[in-house]
Amino acid sequence: MELKELMGRALVEAVPQRSKGEAEFLSSIETDELRRAYFICLILRMPLDELKKMQEEKKSVDEIEQQRKEYIVKLATDIDPMAHQLSSELSRLNDLIEENINTREYLKCEVEEAWERERATLHDYIAGLKAQQKRDQMLAAQYLEDARTYQRQMESCREKADGYLERLNALKNSRNQPEQEKQSPDNKEAEEIVRRAEKLKESHAVHEEYAGFMERRRLKRRQEEYEIEMDRFIQELISRKELTKEQKDYLLSALEEGYSFKTVRRVMIPTLTVEQMQKFIRIYDKRIGGKNR
Repeated sequence: MELKELMGRALVEAVPQRSKGEAEFLSSIETDELRRAYFICLILRMPLDELKKMQEEKKSVDEIEQQRKEYIVKLATDIDPMAHQLSSELSRLNDLIEENINTREYLKCEVEEAWERERATLHDYIAGLKAQQKRDQMLAAQYLEDARTYQRQMESCREKADGYLERLNALKNSRNQPEQEKQSPDNKEAEEIVRRAEKLKESHAVHEEYAGFMERRRLKRRQEEYEIEMDRFIQELISRKELTKEQKDYLLSALEEGYSFKTVRRVMIPTLTVEQMQKFIRIYDKRIGGKNR
């Protein structure tokens, strides 16, 4: 409730027979301090004409209070009991005004605290939404990377399937060749090389039962890279007609022992004997830091 309304209600209780002009005069006061000072004057039944004159002269609150005191002194000399009653009523009204001010301040504090709590709640909610958005973006990026990995795996599997299909066609074509050609030493040697290479691939198979998601991806990628490199090496080994069967057997044995493709290729020289290959491969392996097992 505003102070203007409170004063108007108090004026009704204190001076029921107040005139319409007094109410209008009180409403015309601009500031709360002046309104309170004139309100007390009205309670004390100071003449309205005198109050209007003070308003026209733009009396300050202190000047109004001084003039009111003079009026009370003058009034007390005439009617002391009435002065006592008015003083009591004035004290009651002051207490009422003070209580209203305290209530207003209390409600103001409550509203401000409620607003701060609501603002903090909204801030936490917005922060949670931003964090969730960041997590969703990270998951989306992870899913995209997984999709690309699976795409590469599919392409690798497709290449392997094409290679197996070529081998199958080659085997079918070999069945149509004369028996002595199918049993030629070159074909047997190539089949033996491929068989040993497949065993090497199986020995490098990934055992991912107890591996995590990222570890399985890393092991799977490493296995695919090894199989692709093994296919290249086998094709190269079979195509090198200048190498003897003993040299090819040793080169495959070196891979089976754990030497890297890089090290084995460095000794893939037709002019070297098997013993020389063994010697040089140990030297090269020491230089590059051990076997790639």
